[in-house]
Amino acid sequence: LGNGAFMCDFSTAFEKFPEIVESHLCQQLNLSEKLESLHSAFLSNGVLVYLPANVKITSPVSVPISIGKYSQIDHLLVIAEENSSISLLQEISSSISVNSSPVFHSSAVEIVAAPNASVHFGRLQDLLPENVFHFSIVRAKAGENASVKLEWGEFGAQYSKSDYAVTHIGANAHSSNAGVVLGSHSQCFDISQSSFHRVPLTQSTLLARGC
Repeated sequence: LGNGAFMCDFSTAFEKFPEIVESHLCQQLNLSEKLESLHSAFLSNGVLVYLPANVKITSPVSVPISIGKYSQIDHLLVIAEENSSISLLQEISSSISVNSSPVFHSSAVEIVAAPNASVHFGRLQDLLPENVFHFSIVRAKAGENASVKLEWGEFGAQYSKSDYAVTHIGANAHSSNAGVVLGSHSQCFDISQSSFHRVPLTQSTLLARGC
């Protein structure tokens, strides 16, 4: 990514940057929950995006996920150090046109925005509308004066359960969490949005539309 920022798989991250991964990975998950605890058991299947302090990535970074005929569990960890900024786009799609048997997909995203950092995360979930069962967790922490923006669209899967949440841990942190749901026929969507304010002087906006 340049200027000391990098993106790598978890196998490389554990080998070359263990202190970074161990400090943040699964820290925002509730491992007593069965679906969330799966991610601690499949840590090799994931991607780390890391920005050092004062690094600003001006072009959007794509982190696509493609689901085939087999069940899949994946994890994305984004760490933005002080005064850094990045925009990411995660597109979740099916690599096959028809699923003859049910496919389970579980995705977790953890975002850490240090003081004065800015993270813009966009997601498009457009899996096959039949025989795909999608479970998703997107959690972010915003430090002092940090900005986190979540924008998402849920269109695919026979059943999709997603949780988008931001926790404000520093004064003057602010966030927006906005998305749209569009389904048809027998599709079922269970979407939740949350904003947690652990300190005073923080702001958040929640917005969702669906049909």
